Amino acid sequence: MRITKKLVAVVSAASFAAIGGGVLVSSQADAAEVGPMTASSTAGSIPNTKGAVTNWNMAKASIYGDNLGPGMVQWFTTVYNGSVHEIGLDANLKAKINKPGITGLESDSPYPSATQLSDNPGQGANSTVKFVGDSGATLQRAWVQCADGKTAIGGGYQRADEAVAAIKNLQIVSSSPTQVKDGKEVYEPIAGDKAGSLKPNAWLVEGFNNGTTDLIVRPSVVCANIG
Repeated sequence: MRITKKLVAVVSAASFAAIGGGVLVSSQADAAEVGPMTASSTAGSIPNTKGAVTNWNMAKASIYGDNLGPGMVQWFTTVYNGSVHEIGLDANLKAKINKPGITGLESDSPYPSATQLSDNPGQGANSTVKFVGDSGATLQRAWVQCADGKTAIGGGYQRADEAVAAIKNLQIVSSSPTQVKDGKEVYEPIAGDKAGSLKPNAWLVEGFNNGTTDLIVRPSVVCANIG
């Protein structure tokens, strides 16, 4: 929805008071002549009556992030779908409101021994070992990593193309987000997070191979840039 001169009366006087730092004017021409609201301006100048605010604009670049009351940035984003270029918001606040939440979404499920993500510029990496056919003697692992800077927001695994008689011996016991750095699993919690939460950049699959034929497990990860 594009904002032009007019904003229907969905903003009450209390809402405008929470915004702060703007001027009520009747047209774009008036907005060019009127400067930002001064400290002496108050919400009392706006009638607290249903439908009182019907045709108004805020002076150009008069609204800053620290002027906004709780929830107002989200209000602009929700109601106007980020289209705030004609409201009197300064450039930095516009960028904050218009910034996408998720970009660059992609999914990878490499085939160990056949696909190595790190061979491709701008991609992540993956483990290359098979689940050895040791009749379930050891817990085995496979992982796949996002490209640099991306966050893992989902994942899982796929089997390869071995015969059914061999695949039925695959026992997966864990499929979870993790962190990988320089080809190794690490644990680097978010600074200051009392719960020890982490920002995952990879997906880990663990399990057993209860047969005697080596099996390829293809971990999958869904990655994106998180704003």
